[in-house]
Amino acid sequence: MPPGAQIDGYRCVGRHCTLWFGLMTLDEVMALKRSYIKQLRDSGQWELLGSDEQYEANAFRYTGKTESGCGYTLEIRQGSIPNDYHHRWRVSTSLTW
Repeated sequence: MPPGAQIDGYRCVGRHCTLWFGLMTLDEVMALKRSYIKQLRDSGQWELLGSDEQYEANAFRYTGKTESGCGYTLEIRQGSIPNDYHHRWRVSTSLTW
């Protein structure tokens, strides 16, 4: 995560957990996209969900199995906050097993 990104909250229900990071400015999200999201895209192991446009919301999904054979799905999403005066963005991750 970009320097200074705070964990803003989490929720776990059954076998699904979501973690939200603090609100980010467009500059912080663009820095995230240039580094981490480029690595996800270049790895060839993450599926792109939604648009690949620079200023659009993105989501990536990774599906795998643990050594014991238990399957899991990890998703990383980012998008703008509707009607936010400062035009901030939210990044979240979710894990389902």
